Amino acid sequence: MIDEREIDFQIVAGGDGGEDALFRALLKRRLDREAQAAGIVADADEAVARLEALTDDPAAAELAGRGIDAAFLAEQVAVDLRIEAWLERFAPSEEEAVAFYESRLADTVRPGRVRLRQILLTIDEDRPESRRAPVTALMETIRRDPAPFAQRAARYSQCPSALNGGDLGVVEPERLYPEIAAAVAAMRPGDSAVVVATELGLHLIEVTERIEPARLTREEGIAAASALLARRRRERLLGDLAADVRDALGGKGRRP
Repeated sequence: MIDEREIDFQIVAGGDGGEDALFRALLKRRLDREAQAAGIVADADEAVARLEALTDDPAAAELAGRGIDAAFLAEQVAVDLRIEAWLERFAPSEEEAVAFYESRLADTVRPGRVRLRQILLTIDEDRPESRRAPVTALMETIRRDPAPFAQRAARYSQCPSALNGGDLGVVEPERLYPEIAAAVAAMRPGDSAVVVATELGLHLIEVTERIEPARLTREEGIAAASALLARRRRERLLGDLAADVRDALGGKGRRP
């Protein structure tokens, strides 16, 4: 029998309930059985660190309200670590990764990338202070402010990246909002920051680094091959086990 707390845990973790939460709880159980049968033991130090992070998570109060105590959370953390360690065993050998790289990835070119910083001001026409006109005026003030970009981001930005001085890291332009990608295409490090409007609001964008397209090195290609092969193997494995769980549920449960 499934412990109702396992379903409640999945409801909080996945944001939905009913058959999907039951499916995920049963799949997790099945994966853990496979991990334990393979002799996998959860790393004690990692378990402590992960449990502390989970205890500090905003969802902890909701979990407690559903009767999920610290002992149950600790067991769920241990289950997650056993499953993760078991799945790691399906990584390809170095020989397999090299062979895949040489046959499929040797001529792969990494797309050009950019490192960005941004200051985001959201627009909400239902709130007087967040309507387009006052937000536009504030953004112009921020743009003209001579303070370092990181200081302005920490003070004004409504993006989580404000904690890192507005740094968004290195990204491929096609993963950005089209409006930002178009602006970034013409920008170089050292150029003045520009204001871009998207459905989120107004962004003050600065390019701090541009990385041109380049062929993968052999080491990078082998690492990419290893990651790709491992992901494919895990996906096949999870697909098979998920199919077994769905069959046990009479065909119910969302397909992963």
